[in-house]
Amino acid sequence: MGRAEGWGEPLELNDGDAATPVELRTSYKILKDAGCVPAEVEAIRELAALREELAALEPDTPAWRGKQAQIQQKTLNLAL
Repeated sequence: MGRAEGWGEPLELNDGDAATPVELRTSYKILKDAGCVPAEVEAIRELAALREELAALEPDTPAWRGKQAQIQQKTLNLAL
């Protein structure tokens, strides 16, 4: 393998700060360090948990339909 451009130089890792407005960087870093996640990420996690619960239910039962309705509502809220 030949020497690629930048070979032997430190990697320039971007942690996302460049895309974050300067006035929000400190507050976002505090939230990140505290383990807080954006509302969208939490909604995606909840949606995944609902889908797992749905998979464990018998299809076309009242419980299954109720869980399906919850998934549809959560998906709609996430899309908005």
